Amino acid sequence: MDEWELERLQEKLVNVLMKLRNTYGGALSTLHIKRSLPIEVKRLITKFFNLFDESCRAYIAYRHRVLGDLDKVRCKIGCSFCCYQIPYGASYLEYLYLYHGITEVAPGRLFLPALLDRNEVLSLIVYDLGETGNRSSYTEALISYSKRMIPCPFLDKRSALCLLYFFRPLSCRMHVSFAPPRFCDPLNHEPWRCGGVNIEPSDMLKEALNRVDEVFPYSLSRFLTIGVVEFMVNIMGCRPIRWEM
Repeated sequence: MDEWELERLQEKLVNVLMKLRNTYGGALSTLHIKRSLPIEVKRLITKFFNLFDESCRAYIAYRHRVLGDLDKVRCKIGCSFCCYQIPYGASYLEYLYLYHGITEVAPGRLFLPALLDRNEVLSLIVYDLGETGNRSSYTEALISYSKRMIPCPFLDKRSALCLLYFFRPLSCRMHVSFAPPRFCDPLNHEPWRCGGVNIEPSDMLKEALNRVDEVFPYSLSRFLTIGVVEFMVNIMGCRPIRWEM
């Protein structure tokens, strides 16, 4: 794996998104009306997320082999400290895929009580801080939320496993840690020891995600759990997406 191959993976990701936008943008733009999508959209979105996982693994391998500046990834099954945070900045495409996963895993309850409970806590934090719309205020709210040690609504506390792992958003996929798990604890008193790293998408991939988002004719919160509930209730009416041949 070299830099050229990493760039090729990013280009593949962009191509998938552009196919979604250019070929199925019309269907995506009327989802709130028809509540149905061609099944090829699901295939392309799944391909996109699988490719993104591949690109993250490739990047880590490249840094190990070529640059030698990263330690061994310490993330493992059962470690879930990162699941006590609420991601911010999710795209509408991520909401769509996550909602599809919710209807697959929990069609009867949709995780709605847990989502609403988390959103109430987050909304009160944002209100108390006095939301200004700048990034620093959002960051402060997210840090304050994580210190309350409230697990993600999709985390199974008994097994410490994500119930929506295959449908998880990019922020969960790109986060890895190179330090012992105890340093990822939000209550850790030595935050500088946390070896968490976000493998950020390239600028061209971020731009492609924004272009796909542009086809959706509505506005959703960028706080993940709030945005998911808005998508679930306001856009889909708590009904599953109909995938049509």
